[in-house]
Amino acid sequence: GRLKFLLDPPIEKSKKIESGKQSDWKKDQNNKDFPWGWPARDHKSQIEVITDVDHPFKNGVSYEFSYDNVVNAKSVLEPNAFDKKTGQKYHTQLYASSPYDPNKGSTYVEDLTATELKQINFGIKQKGPMYFNNKDGQASYTLSDHVDGKDAFDDFKDDDEENVCKDHSMYGIALNTTAIHSVSKKPKRGLGPKFFNRGANSCINAIVTRYDRYGNVQMMAMLRPQDADSDPGDYQMSAGCIFFAQDMEFDGIKIKKMTSTPYHLRDESGGKIHGKDLAYARASIYSKLWHGDEFIPMLERWGFDKILGGIVDDVSNTTESWVETNYNVHHITGEEDEEELAMLMNAKVNKERANVGFGVWRSIDPDPKDENNVYSQLYVKDEVGGDSDGYSSHYAKHEGAAKKFDPFAEFDMWHGEHAFVARLISEYVKKKYEFVGPVDDIKSSEEKSSPSPFGKCKIR
Repeated sequence: GRLKFLLDPPIEKSKKIESGKQSDWKKDQNNKDFPWGWPARDHKSQIEVITDVDHPFKNGVSYEFSYDNVVNAKSVLEPNAFDKKTGQKYHTQLYASSPYDPNKGSTYVEDLTATELKQINFGIKQKGPMYFNNKDGQASYTLSDHVDGKDAFDDFKDDDEENVCKDHSMYGIALNTTAIHSVSKKPKRGLGPKFFNRGANSCINAIVTRYDRYGNVQMMAMLRPQDADSDPGDYQMSAGCIFFAQDMEFDGIKIKKMTSTPYHLRDESGGKIHGKDLAYARASIYSKLWHGDEFIPMLERWGFDKILGGIVDDVSNTTESWVETNYNVHHITGEEDEEELAMLMNAKVNKERANVGFGVWRSIDPDPKDENNVYSQLYVKDEVGGDSDGYSSHYAKHEGAAKKFDPFAEFDMWHGEHAFVARLISEYVKKKYEFVGPVDDIKSSEEKSSPSPFGKCKIR
């Protein structure tokens, strides 16, 4: 059946690609049943041009967003478990899909313990191919070559070296026993392509959310470019950083160019991060989404709540090198001044960062307050006009099943398990903040009014 195929895809359908990009590997497979997101699909394939629907954010041609193409491609992840207490379906290999019901007033979700981690057989996407050089030194993505992955590390020299690795992991582990290749059933060995360190590699995810004017939860998501080295065309959390590409300073903490996110970013009080954690969260947003000196005073006012932490379900994870992160949320309340809200209407991404595409306001609400007005911002390539890259911003209206954010339907469209993390974040926003109404209309210099996309809220 379907579940058996998910866990044991056939080797014979994989082909060797020498170019060294996931995007090229994906396109050459011609197999829509790969469970970790193949083949790559242009994000525009999820929307259809419509001409007979008008809405407040219409900009030229109108667009709609549906799950029809995802369903037709058989890319909907099937749940394999059911929780009687909450009535929610989930997948046992995806911790972020587990039923989510935080304690009243809590801004924090308990981390997975090392014992629970071993029991969960963690992850689906991390079991797929990764970028590595085969025995002949060629860049490869073939499943047969990847039975063991890169050359394994030598054994730990002594207990001190092993203990350092354990200290770097939030689970206290020196080896990630969950990174098992789905074909060979053997550990994925060696160093992942974007990880620099043996053992856990630290990441920080800084996430920005808002209520839209209709009371539906949205996230500023990053849409990776189609020619990205990995996960092309995928949505991901607002700003996740394993390393930083330029010198920066926030809160008096200097961040050097090409340095990794430090370990032990776990400083929090009452759910609020502070100290080095806060500096790195602000730097993440600056580094990727709102890049420019004009944004620094705004970012230095922002606070973040820690929501969740753990291993990221990344295709590049191996037994000996993997990524762990913390998800931290800044919520826009709509009470910010007009100048700040104007700056937040659209992202200003750092085009010098590799694999950075567009920042888009993306609906992540599984239970929208107004089902008839669910929108997501998209960047669509124009035949004529648009920005310097030939793209322009449009709000697409969600139709059909896509009115309600479904992480199982969107699993293939997001990096790692981010579709399920997005659902958790939406639930968190609703539990902490109460929507009270739309922000006042925007008035132009010609005294013309246009609807603001932001909603107002208050802490419950």
